[in-house]
Amino acid sequence: MATFVLVHGAGTGGWLWRRVRSLLARAGHEVFTPTLTGLGERAHLARRDVGLGTHIDDIVGVLDYEELHDVILVGFSYAGMIIPAVADRLPGRVRRLIYLEAVVPQSGTAMLDVMPPEVREAWQRHVLAGDGWRVPPMTKTYLGRIDPDGADESEIRRLLARRTPQPLACFSEPLTLEHADALPPATFIHCTDKQQHDSLAKQAATLRARGWLVRELPTGHFCMLTMPGATASLLAEIAAAAQ
Repeated sequence: MATFVLVHGAGTGGWLWRRVRSLLARAGHEVFTPTLTGLGERAHLARRDVGLGTHIDDIVGVLDYEELHDVILVGFSYAGMIIPAVADRLPGRVRRLIYLEAVVPQSGTAMLDVMPPEVREAWQRHVLAGDGWRVPPMTKTYLGRIDPDGADESEIRRLLARRTPQPLACFSEPLTLEHADALPPATFIHCTDKQQHDSLAKQAATLRARGWLVRELPTGHFCMLTMPGATASLLAEIAAAAQ
């Protein structure tokens, strides 16, 4: 059985993984779903200076205080910026990185550097129009295919309405890796049912050409809500193959 640490993406919280966490735990895995500072039930801790480094510290703290080793570290969406830094800070503690619909960054780049220009410009407009330091959550989300074991569409949209603004520093602060060439093996999971332009399709093709293991799920971005069973099964399958 594997030890999973599942890291949520922008504007959400550990609650995002509830169905997947339950399925993995029922199969005998140990599962941790921390919420990052300033988000979810920790939204009251949001401050202008909460940034990527804060969130890296959050997850490093989970591994340290829970005394976790041989971890399958999963990063969803924005959390692709977090998981390589955690593995870099704690060498030998992470067995495999799984980038679930996540950005796969290079050291020295920030989230804003790898976002599509139209998204980056929209974020900057929203920040300037607001309080100057928080990025609001997306207003529209195409869910893609929804499996029978997932919540129905109205329930998923109710859950996604919980999303909170996130400090801009999370997206503008660059990632720094001291040992980028010594990171654990990695897998990328690409969700392919996208109504609009799929900004991660090119990344998936690039990673595949570089020899990465790339897997697919036929649903939209929030696969842990729309296809929890398939998502949990795929994570468990990747973890088993990594032993």
